[in-house]
Amino acid sequence: QQAMHILKECPLLKIEDILPFFRDFVTIDDFKTKIVESLEEYDAKIDKLKAQMDEHTHSAKDIHKEIEQLQERKFTVPSSEVCALSGRPILSGPFYVFPSNYVYLADELTAHVLPHLDEKKQARVEELQVWLTSTDTPAADRLVYQAEFDNLIAAECPLTGNIMIESIDRSLVSPAELQRQAATWAI
Repeated sequence: QQAMHILKECPLLKIEDILPFFRDFVTIDDFKTKIVESLEEYDAKIDKLKAQMDEHTHSAKDIHKEIEQLQERKFTVPSSEVCALSGRPILSGPFYVFPSNYVYLADELTAHVLPHLDEKKQARVEELQVWLTSTDTPAADRLVYQAEFDNLIAAECPLTGNIMIESIDRSLVSPAELQRQAATWAI
């Protein structure tokens, strides 16, 4: 009875909090309602967690389906297309095409994206470039390295993704270019 009184006084305590303090052979008739309430509460929590897990599983399946569809997506690039960064013809080397319809030469994209990566990713890109350009790299390894390189460099379009958004507060003209232009205007 004293335990029931303590449970009523302190709503933060639960029956499972005080059970370890009872002797091994205590009858539970006095605690039956509290134990049932506690079990029903746990059952409700488990049902809620199951529903969340089902929702997350469904979301994950949808994401995997979208990724598969994107991987199978094909683009037609005209032979006259030019790199969005340099203006060089796209057929002059390896290139990337983004869903935004921008096309970039691989070397131009790498040079543009690299300064926007953190130091660790920059070092990894440089390491991957060494492996990809080495003739000693096995073909199977080359595919893995290329996929990792692509994920670092071509994760998103630089002109429509986070790189562009984060550069919104940067000057359009470099300080050196600004000084050079200012010198031409001097009287």
